[in-house]
Amino acid sequence: MDKYSVEVAVFISIIVLIILNFIGFGGVFGIIVMGFVATYLTVPEKSNYKVGSIAAFTFCILSFLYAFFTPPSLPYKLPAYSAGLGLAASSLINLIGGFMVAAMAYIILGSFGGIIAGLLSPRKKSKPKYRKPEHKRRTLNRVS
Repeated sequence: MDKYSVEVAVFISIIVLIILNFIGFGGVFGIIVMGFVATYLTVPEKSNYKVGSIAAFTFCILSFLYAFFTPPSLPYKLPAYSAGLGLAASSLINLIGGFMVAAMAYIILGSFGGIIAGLLSPRKKSKPKYRKPEHKRRTLNRVS
């Protein structure tokens, strides 16, 4: 299989997750598969579990923004209550806390998929980066 850069692998893995969500295999399994695909498609020099966590975090940001700008379905008659500054502050704290918890969960699941891809990918023997050159010993030939 062709090896791609990290950015292209993340983009392809997000597309794979969106397709899995439409089929009905999303959720935890889909995030793990996304981390696996992102790590498996990267160049072997840059391939590790961090690529899967980057892909999962990127999808977390995209899904958070989509959910943030999509209005919820509301009933026809809303109850009348006074909304003050305290309600807005607590909602903002809940929003930030929810994003942080979701980001942690996505990162952990994506890196788990990256670890699985690292275990299943064939390992190539790496050459040592520095090898001490072998010199021939010089001898002195003395003429008597």
